[in-house]
Amino acid sequence: MKAPHALSLLFLSLVHLTAHAQTGVPIPKLARFDTAMSALLTQYKVPGGQLALTYQGKLVYSRGFGYADTSAKVPVQPNSLFRLASLSKQITSITILHWSRRESSDWRIPYSAPRVS
Repeated sequence: MKAPHALSLLFLSLVHLTAHAQTGVPIPKLARFDTAMSALLTQYKVPGGQLALTYQGKLVYSRGFGYADTSAKVPVQPNSLFRLASLSKQITSITILHWSRRESSDWRIPYSAPRVS
């Protein structure tokens, strides 16, 4: 499989900017992701965000784009933290959908809630 196994994309919306600083290690073979991320930030007027790609369980790409703090011109770093707000439901749903389509999925995984005393 040549395409990345998992794609994580998080955005932070503060104010509108058109220039997008990039942090992290550039990887020439994955430059299309740099272009796509910058285009998304511009199109949706998002001042900053992160993009991370994993392949076969390993992080192969992690970059920050734009600004985490626009007034102080602090760029988003590959390890910047973002608040998810209500996005966790969608991320969980997509993860479950992806996992359910794998041939080796077994929905009968035992689970027991922790005891509350």
